[in-house]
Amino acid sequence: MSARRVGGHERVTGQQEFVGDIRLDGMLHVKLISIDCAHARIHRIDAERARSLPGVRDVVCAGDLPAPMPRFGPVYQDRPVLAAAETRFHGEPVAAVVAETEQLAEEAAALVEVHYEELPQSRQSPLRST
Repeated sequence: MSARRVGGHERVTGQQEFVGDIRLDGMLHVKLISIDCAHARIHRIDAERARSLPGVRDVVCAGDLPAPMPRFGPVYQDRPVLAAAETRFHGEPVAAVVAETEQLAEEAAALVEVHYEELPQSRQSPLRST
């Protein structure tokens, strides 16, 4: 006899609430900013245009976070919350926009300019030892 699965009907009909569906009074929205490059040296992040939009609460970069950089990870807490000086993989966040609405966070993120220098990619995976 197979075990009865719970919640399937709610999932397929769209009735189930997920964490992303929860709305709270005064809730802020965050949009992470990354660059289209796997390995790069970050020279400067210009967020003034984004910060000037009404409803944008802040644009956070690595320098705004406490040292040492907070880290996270599913098994080992080895990933920095934001890339500090260099990105190590494609899509690694370099900044975060905090705004009053999701749409405003998206709009402000598009105004953030990340000045960087693309670096050669390592041939060896950082997870593989020699």
